[in-house]
Amino acid sequence: MDEIQNKQVVVTYSDSSTCWFTMAEAAIARIPLRNITWLHASRMRLIDELHIAFCPFSQQMFPRAVPGSPSPLALHLFLLNCDDPDVYKASVKKLIQDWLAVVSTKKNQETLIVYVSPPDIASKKSVNPFGFGSVFDRVKSDFSKTNIFQLKSTNTKENTVWNEFFAKIRELILSSFDAKLSLYEEDTRRLDAQRLLPGWNYCQFFILKDGAACTYEYLHIIDDALLQYDELEAAFFQNLQEQGAPWFQSFGGIEPGDDSHNILDLTRKPYHDMILQNTITIFDFRVYLFARQISLLLQLPNGIVEACLRAKKFVGSFSRTLNEYSAGLAPYFCESWIYSACSSIVARCDELAIKTDNANLALYEGVKADLLYFARIQLDILGAASGLFIASVHKLSSLIQGGNISDTGGPDSQQQESPIGISDKAIKCFEISQRKRTAIIMKGDIASLYFARKRYEKASDLWSQMNLNLGENGWHKMDNAILEKLVVCYQELNNFGALLDCSLRLLVNGDEHIEEQEKYVNFVNSSVEKVEQNSTGVIESTLLGKNNNEIICKTENSKLKPGANILRLHCEKISVGGIYMVEWIRLRFGNVLFEYDIPKNTSKQNSFRIEEQIPAMILSAEVLPSENDLAYPARKISRILRVEIRKPHVPVESASVKAVPLANASIPILSETTIRVEIKNSDSGKIEREELIDVKDMQFSLPKFGQNDIVSFFLPMLVVSETTVNVDIKFVIQFISSDGKESIHSKNLLVRVHPELKISH
Repeated sequence: MDEIQNKQVVVTYSDSSTCWFTMAEAAIARIPLRNITWLHASRMRLIDELHIAFCPFSQQMFPRAVPGSPSPLALHLFLLNCDDPDVYKASVKKLIQDWLAVVSTKKNQETLIVYVSPPDIASKKSVNPFGFGSVFDRVKSDFSKTNIFQLKSTNTKENTVWNEFFAKIRELILSSFDAKLSLYEEDTRRLDAQRLLPGWNYCQFFILKDGAACTYEYLHIIDDALLQYDELEAAFFQNLQEQGAPWFQSFGGIEPGDDSHNILDLTRKPYHDMILQNTITIFDFRVYLFARQISLLLQLPNGIVEACLRAKKFVGSFSRTLNEYSAGLAPYFCESWIYSACSSIVARCDELAIKTDNANLALYEGVKADLLYFARIQLDILGAASGLFIASVHKLSSLIQGGNISDTGGPDSQQQESPIGISDKAIKCFEISQRKRTAIIMKGDIASLYFARKRYEKASDLWSQMNLNLGENGWHKMDNAILEKLVVCYQELNNFGALLDCSLRLLVNGDEHIEEQEKYVNFVNSSVEKVEQNSTGVIESTLLGKNNNEIICKTENSKLKPGANILRLHCEKISVGGIYMVEWIRLRFGNVLFEYDIPKNTSKQNSFRIEEQIPAMILSAEVLPSENDLAYPARKISRILRVEIRKPHVPVESASVKAVPLANASIPILSETTIRVEIKNSDSGKIEREELIDVKDMQFSLPKFGQNDIVSFFLPMLVVSETTVNVDIKFVIQFISSDGKESIHSKNLLVRVHPELKISH
């Protein structure tokens, strides 16, 4: 029956007329039943949803009675709406008797006769409220020991009548399942007490617990159903340790498809019948028990995480068992089984992942990545064994201590797209679950596969994207192994700049033998010769001036020749003139970077005088007395500094200002306050905008302003002297012009501050 497979409670109906067709729509609309409280074995349980399947009654729907077999059948309905006593006596009564003769023999299944009152009968009832002599009275008299319910066809109280009807159905269903579970529990306790007696059979014990689990599942009490299988698993290992496994025919695993079937497919073999007949093998039993546990977990909200965790544990432990019995199994049976099991579990969980909340989804991606990784490893082993892969491809990955990475690689073939596809999925899952190192290893595996296929460009792209200094993290062998592979790739691709970089890094690592070092020295020399033929690079020089003003000059696409080279370096904008000294010189060629730090206070540190270019904007400042209307706290604030920006050479879309006091002043609350900004037109002098700007980390932003605008902002300032002093403050303005270009303007403002006038008398 389909209902058994769907794990729904089955309610049958026998219709003496056409009652069901008139009431089916209203009845089905009220299922599933929700929020049911059920007391069983002195324990209260809450059933969130009770799914019911209404099926027409048939004598063929009752299977052959098998001891311990669960049944979803709980209630049988007989529907009648006959209002003629003669018709009832002549035919309907006999139909009810025949129906009862069949269903009353079914153990722990309830019966209910439903009398659907015709509308005219309901109207007549107002005249004769007791309904003496009606068909309904005759039914109650003839079948007094059977449950009877009158479903009145009145529109005014329809909801109330239906609620009463389903309350009766709920009561009888729970009564049926309460009796079934009580019988299972009694038989289970009896068998469990006889465990140490001769002739005790674990399979019989399993059938009873399995029946109880299925019964709980019909009621959608998943936790109690799962508990039955957890107890069965614990009992299996306990008996295996104490008595062995005399109840199982053999270990099994020798039938076609055992190593490649969907492990969650419970219909592939008649597992229940095999257990009942003591003909099941250990292999089939373990698979069935695991599949039942997973099928229950997947019915729980967010159960995919726990399902994958159990799958990871089961695959790891049972694979060791398969290896112990490998002599009686086909070659590479274990690897094929692990791949199929992991793939089928991930495929099923992916279907349910869309219903999982974000928090559990991140956890799911982590355990899913492990299952995909297990599957990918098995493909490596199978590929190497079948001759499709080269056995030394993943040598670099196996250098990681504790790694369980097998060998893959080989020529192009459609079958070999599977390792790359599974690896891509695993990498995505590892990255989502923040396991970036494992993702990097997986990328290296894919690169190794491309390398074995002689797809050097793809391999080098993946290795160069890993961007992890493995040597600094203690993975020196891994770092050198990747560099060695990259040297081969760049040789084949004639990428001499990258070849030079990798060869130099290998020489710096210094872990190779003398012969290997000589080889890389030759690579460096030959690469330099190739690079010199058409060598262009970027040269940068950092100049440092007074008050740590810094200028970066550079030139691009400079062609270098052996020997001395004279180059002209450029700087886009010099906002602060003065004496500057060369601090750094850098030459960047591809991935190769040469740096020269010129020692300070030596003759080699040449100095230059650089004149200021046309300023990007004009800055000026004046000191104002502290005023209350500026919204600044009175504590320690002795002055307000008004800074004015005028005549930007281009319209400014956005700007960021940083003020750094250099001498005789401080800005004590600049990191935790707001400042006032005014923008007015230089022609009219009218203030167009006025804003309060938040200050964060000693910086604040300015709004958009044009070439004819004057921007003023007011900074609180604490002067540290009671006499007339010169306050030196450096302003650094980073701005983006209307053409999208980013620029920096730096200016030191020297402001004279006089002491405040004090009146003593």
